[in-house]
Amino acid sequence: MGVDVHKRSYSVGLLRPDGMVKNWTCPADNQALVRTILSLPIRLGAVCYEAGPTGFGLARALEQAGIPAVVAAPSRISRSVAATNKMDSLDCRKLAELASSGLIRPIAIPTEAEEAFRSLQRRRHQLTDSLRRVKQRIRALFLSFNIHEPPGIDKWGKAAVAEIARIEFPHCANETKASLLRELHYLKDAQREVDGLLRTYAKEQDEARRIAAMISVPTTAEKERRLYARSDKDDYEACSSKRTGGGNKEANGRKASTIEF
Repeated sequence: MGVDVHKRSYSVGLLRPDGMVKNWTCPADNQALVRTILSLPIRLGAVCYEAGPTGFGLARALEQAGIPAVVAAPSRISRSVAATNKMDSLDCRKLAELASSGLIRPIAIPTEAEEAFRSLQRRRHQLTDSLRRVKQRIRALFLSFNIHEPPGIDKWGKAAVAEIARIEFPHCANETKASLLRELHYLKDAQREVDGLLRTYAKEQDEARRIAAMISVPTTAEKERRLYARSDKDDYEACSSKRTGGGNKEANGRKASTIEF
């Protein structure tokens, strides 16, 4: 069974053994869809749908009911090169056909707690992006009015931000600067708060063990450093062996000449 998941409705395609597909549309209610599947007088192989903004609630509901669920990454689904009609009924039928042929590699279905932790991580990235944008807007304000930036603005420390607040801009540009600084302070406070929450929940979910495992994997720079260190050691040993070998040759030569004499 293939399901094209949307915010308000699900388009369902049931692939029969004879190759025919039964299509219907139902409201976006996970439990209602599970009850409908359980009421069917058939043995269902799996229910497949694409991962998206609706999350993994449907997959968890299916697994709790004992129904195999396959969640596919959209980037890993083969697409037709030729232009075709984009219809929900065709999409769910394609998902059902690919799943029945074993051509879809399922992705891991996170638990509700893991999905909630990911949302907090995404919020951290959003705050970081927003901080970068507001800093760019403040610097663009200096540039547009041909006002020199205060020293230390690259690090955005407290002294630099305080100096920005003291610099006067013409007319209502001061209100623009004040608004941007308020946004900057809010984002910094929000980022610190989210950082603290991430540390707390990481300890509760044993994320430290996973982080340590990822850190133990050497990066490209670490691999290059080890490679260069090994090559330097080999070069040193080769030079030493040459010097030692050369000395032995000279000694052997003197010994041989002594015997011949």
